[in-house]
Amino acid sequence: MSEQHQISRIILTNTKRAGTDFLKSLEFRNNGNYDRLPNYVILKSGELVKTLDIGVETNFLNEEEFNQNSVIICLENLGWLSKQTLSSYYLNWIGNKTDIVFEKKWRDKFFWDTYTDKQMNTLITLCNDICDEYKIPKKFVGHNTLIDGIERFSGIISRSNFSISDTDVSPSFNFGYLLENFNYE
Repeated sequence: MSEQHQISRIILTNTKRAGTDFLKSLEFRNNGNYDRLPNYVILKSGELVKTLDIGVETNFLNEEEFNQNSVIICLENLGWLSKQTLSSYYLNWIGNKTDIVFEKKWRDKFFWDTYTDKQMNTLITLCNDICDEYKIPKKFVGHNTLIDGIERFSGIISRSNFSISDTDVSPSFNFGYLLENFNYE
């Protein structure tokens, strides 16, 4: 285990594929030596999967400071989707299929996979527990747009808060539900 760092934030991301496929990819990439692990994955069923202990350094994000001081939570979500002509379904970048979409133009995309209430409830419980244990302020950025200086924020953010090229969490993420149910400060 590497040097311990003060945990100051939770970063929400997407799997960008089916959850079981994402978990298998973590297990087998680089012959099992893949070092871009989130701490947790929350499947659409609400099941919580711990993939890395908090405090163990990961290379999940491109910024070392974010990796050192953050807990990474990946929500199972296909991300942005493409409508399949003459059909009722949508596909993501690797061909995962869904027929339930959220429509909103954002970052040059129009269709987004949705998050489930079960995921949101598991996320709220997990965030409350992590904030309590690591004394992370119970506050969050209630949107998914770029924020200058986000590296100084302590609390809950999404990957899209520090990069205009990232699309997680997507516009279908219900920040209002999080606000209503999270024990925020």
